[in-house]
Amino acid sequence: MICTADGVVLGYFTPTTQPQKLKLEPQIDEEEIARRLADRTPPTYTTEEVIIYLRGLEKGQ
Repeated sequence: MICTADGVVLGYFTPTTQPQKLKLEPQIDEEEIARRLADRTPPTYTTEEVIIYLRGLEKGQ
C-alpha cells in the first residue's frame, strides 16, 4: 500500500519481480530456531495428540 504521510491511501504496489527471485531469507538463523524450540516452557501438543484427547472426552460423555 502506498500512503501519504497522514495515512491517505494513494494506491497499491505490486512488485513485478517473481517472489522466488527475491532470495528472501529468514530473519533468524537455524541456531536461534533450535534455541526457541528447546526453550518452550509451556507444554505443546501435536494435532494428533489433541485429536486423541478430544476423542477421549467424547467417549466419557
